[in-house]
Amino acid sequence: MSKTMSHPKIHYINSMFFTIFIFITFLIGAITVNAENPKISFVTLEWEPYYGPNLKDEGYFSDIVRTAYKETGHEISISFVPWKRAMYEAKNLYFNAILGIYHSEERAEWLLYSEPVSESEIVLFAVKGKNIVWNTIEDLKPYKIGIEHGYAYSSEFDSADFLQKESVRKLELNIKKLLEGRLDLIAASKKRLLFWVNTNRPEIRDNIEIVPGVLSSNPLYVAFPKDGENAETYLKEFNKGLKQIKDNGTYAEILLKHGF
Repeated sequence: MSKTMSHPKIHYINSMFFTIFIFITFLIGAITVNAENPKISFVTLEWEPYYGPNLKDEGYFSDIVRTAYKETGHEISISFVPWKRAMYEAKNLYFNAILGIYHSEERAEWLLYSEPVSESEIVLFAVKGKNIVWNTIEDLKPYKIGIEHGYAYSSEFDSADFLQKESVRKLELNIKKLLEGRLDLIAASKKRLLFWVNTNRPEIRDNIEIVPGVLSSNPLYVAFPKDGENAETYLKEFNKGLKQIKDNGTYAEILLKHGF
């Protein structure tokens, strides 16, 4: 073998070190990018048809939030848990933000709210033929009303301690109680209750009706714990991305894609 020829083992070692160098360079670059634009973690409940793990793109609301953040170079992750747990874990900074939440004065003490992302109309449901009529919250005094744990409906309704409100964990439990005559009314998001019935119990659709009148029309937000890391930055970047997708037509396209 000529003295000027390289040993094959040397070529192998050089190649191996070069490969390791490239890998480390790539890894450092990836870490730098992730440090500059970290994935933002959201927590929420399953709240179809707005958001849920079994919906297309995890629901239209999730799709809007994800697309808005893409405009500012962020990815998001969404964890779905029961609502009371979602609130607890957000408050204790296990996550960066809450996906889909109504505004209340109590919540605003510890949360930063985004610009409105969507809206939820809260109405009353009754068994068809009950002919319940109401004009003010006081008119609802005689009725047993089903609500869900930890939800905000409207400031007036929530603070009306004179009402007969019965709280449960899940919407379907209230529907069951209503049909069994153990409730007179259910307070719920119109879009959400109708979606649940049409998806899970279409045979009872003609047994339930919307009581005329709107309890409240609530904007839906994303919100960031004030004590959370980068909370104000994440809020600002979301609002910026949301405005961009509204201005360029992407927001409207997402609604159409999901049938709204």
